[in-house]
Amino acid sequence: VEARFPKIVVPQSGDMRVSGRRAAILRGWCVLLALLGAALLLFGDAFARREAPFAGRFMFRTYGEEEGLSDLSVECVIQDRTGFLWAGTDVGLFRFDGRRFVKYDTGQGLPRTRISQLYEPPAGTLYVGTGLGLARRDGDRFAIIGGKSGLGPFAISHQGIAADNHGNVYVGTDRGLFVGQAEHFHEDREATGDGETAITAVHVDDKGVVYFARGGLLFQRLGGHAVEFGRPRGLPTDETIDEVLSDAKGRLWVRTLKR
Repeated sequence: VEARFPKIVVPQSGDMRVSGRRAAILRGWCVLLALLGAALLLFGDAFARREAPFAGRFMFRTYGEEEGLSDLSVECVIQDRTGFLWAGTDVGLFRFDGRRFVKYDTGQGLPRTRISQLYEPPAGTLYVGTGLGLARRDGDRFAIIGGKSGLGPFAISHQGIAADNHGNVYVGTDRGLFVGQAEHFHEDREATGDGETAITAVHVDDKGVVYFARGGLLFQRLGGHAVEFGRPRGLPTDETIDEVLSDAKGRLWVRTLKR
């Protein structure tokens, strides 16, 4: 049996010089790779933290008279599709452009200075609800939607304006529910019920279903008819409903004056 052993080669002097240069180059690459590996170990966590989703820390800034907001009692806030921030207060409406607040009041066409709700439907018109009726933005002024348009100087609730994707605007007032488009409104007598009943909340979900509250009762508006929705599903009726919302999962949330 022939035994086989590894062949041993004795390098010559010239070969040793070439191998030495190669070894130096190889050592250089090894050092470089080692440094890169160390950098990844040191900074990898930092990069991962930088790309991690927002953890929930917020920065707050207070705005007041120095920025032009002369009333700190803010009732409602909305950001329109162009990026302006609107704040409804007890003494008027303020528009914020990122630097300064500009005030709008009865001099610019609002029916009253105290603002109860701000709403922008899919069509893009800004509606302003007050204790003396509804107004819509018209350039740098506001136009009152009054008796000639089928809507009188009625008090609009905290959540008294909503709209669907067909351009219908629903307005809940202390005299009932009104439905319209642009400047033409009419009373929904079935939703209002017997007499002039206050509508305390109006909401349209993502599917276009209209919900409205009449005191402690919650209704759906289906095919032009008002169908009671809350009580058959166990919703208490002894407290006034003042807000109705739906979430991304289709769940309906109802708030009352006490809960």
